[in-house]
Amino acid sequence: MRLVRRGTAAVTCLAALTVTSAIPARAQQQPAPTFTVNGMEVTLGARLQTQFNTRSVDSVPATDWVLRRARVELSTRYGPVIAGKLQVDFAGNRAALKDAFVRLNLHPALNVLAGNAHRPFGGIAQTNSAQMAPIERGVRIRGLRARDEYALVTGLGYAERDVGVQLTGRPGLPLGVFYAAAFTNGPVHTVEGGERSYQLTARAGFQPVKGVTLAGSWGRRDFVQPRADSAPARSRGGHAWAIDAEVGGYRPGAHAVAEVAFGDGDPFTGRRFLGAQGWISYRTKPLGSRIASVEPLLRISHGDPDTRRDAPEGGAGTLVTPGFNVYLGGLNRLMFNYDLWHGADRAPSGQSFKAQFQMAF
Repeated sequence: MRLVRRGTAAVTCLAALTVTSAIPARAQQQPAPTFTVNGMEVTLGARLQTQFNTRSVDSVPATDWVLRRARVELSTRYGPVIAGKLQVDFAGNRAALKDAFVRLNLHPALNVLAGNAHRPFGGIAQTNSAQMAPIERGVRIRGLRARDEYALVTGLGYAERDVGVQLTGRPGLPLGVFYAAAFTNGPVHTVEGGERSYQLTARAGFQPVKGVTLAGSWGRRDFVQPRADSAPARSRGGHAWAIDAEVGGYRPGAHAVAEVAFGDGDPFTGRRFLGAQGWISYRTKPLGSRIASVEPLLRISHGDPDTRRDAPEGGAGTLVTPGFNVYLGGLNRLMFNYDLWHGADRAPSGQSFKAQFQMAF
């Protein structure tokens, strides 16, 4: 690692902090702009995340500036029943559709969502990138093939966004019970044999005490095994489960998030995966008009893509991320993370320093 380049990044980010801190925190906490079009209420949102990162892998550049996210979001509502969201990301000099769905709020116990949205699997994959304490949801080190808990559940297609229909609601039962169930295309929808593929996902949870949420998830997706001859590809269903917990919230005070996920990595070979992740942070109360608060954090995430004793794939490892956030008012903040990935069983290890400036509303 090159300390000089890290120092340059820190000075650059601190310069951005100095410029932005000239804006009073109260001015950054105004409600998001809302306007009305043909009777529909439209709320505008946006987030911009500029990131500097380093790497410890020789095959890629030592440092890199990236536009991590540049998103524009429109949330809509027409009366008490019809709502929706459209979110587009322009990072990387290309437009990528993220959220795009219509929601019918029929009753607090029954909402119908149709379109592209997060599968209801686990809690970490569905966290808002403009609010979460770490810079990334999991391991992200350029040039290093590493799979922690988040990389496993998203890489295997159990979590992240998909197109389909979802039922969600809070039935009004004791302990704040909530649920979500989805029928979506699934990750092999466009490959050979995909016309018969589908995916089911469900999540349910409750709040045993104020400020504590416990939930469990299940997902079922098709896996496809192509054949060398002209025979049709074989498909087989795989299953995964997750348990997640959250204590506190995205506000001053302590906040902890934890998740354990396990299931089928490849039902044809019997490969099974196991992952666990958790982070804890503490955000101080408001400190002043220029620096709203500070937030130290620690994240640990472990992933094992094949839990068999004689696993040929290997690749298990653990990610440790200490970090520190400086809030400048509202969702505007300066973030620092140091990712340390330790690969087990002679798997490669790596590290990466990250500094990110976020402007969002």
